[in-house]
Amino acid sequence: MSFTSSRSQSPVSSESDPAVGPCPFLIQVYHQFDTKNHILDVLEDVVPSIEIYGWMNMTLYELAVFIAETTLFQQENTKHPEWMLQFRFVFHDQFKGRPSSREMGTVCLHNPKLFQGTKLLKVTGMKCGDRVDVCIKPNKIRLRK
Repeated sequence: MSFTSSRSQSPVSSESDPAVGPCPFLIQVYHQFDTKNHILDVLEDVVPSIEIYGWMNMTLYELAVFIAETTLFQQENTKHPEWMLQFRFVFHDQFKGRPSSREMGTVCLHNPKLFQGTKLLKVTGMKCGDRVDVCIKPNKIRLRK
């Protein structure tokens, strides 16, 4: 089993046009309901994924909205906004020589200010080429009301 190095440098800002900002990059998102994916399943592309273009200065809430639009809001029984998304990024650690993951935070779709919804991707330590694993859970406290 061989893994390719997935940790690369962050995109640099566009010097020619400051209004454009940093370059977008492709984020591979692996999602599953009520549980996280296994690290090796994510790195070996065993589980299905969606691809989203994002920026290092986007928040976890903005990423959650993109994921919700492609997964949750496509079906009639999951269209309510009472969802919690737990994020972690998965990468091959060059120093330890094995796959690794790091928690990024939790986001509630009904309120971007709860938990880590305002946290930027660049603050989480994510690099271009890392894969994002998302655990999607219903917010049972809000659904009971």
